[in-house]
Amino acid sequence: MPVTKDHLYGSETLAISKLAFEEACAALPPKLDSQSTRTFLAERILKAAADGERDPMRLKDHALAMIQ
Repeated sequence: MPVTKDHLYGSETLAISKLAFEEACAALPPKLDSQSTRTFLAERILKAAADGERDPMRLKDHALAMIQ
């Protein structure tokens, strides 16, 4: 079944994204841990999930790589 806008972020995708976000935030060095960095991480994780990535570790790594 093709992914539509309505089904882009289903409950499974949101759970995976939430896990990736929490892991990414926990890995942030204190000097980079800010609301703007957390917002950026969330945006990158959701974008990668929208592109089809479903592995929480790859989502986390992708987001963290964008800030380092």
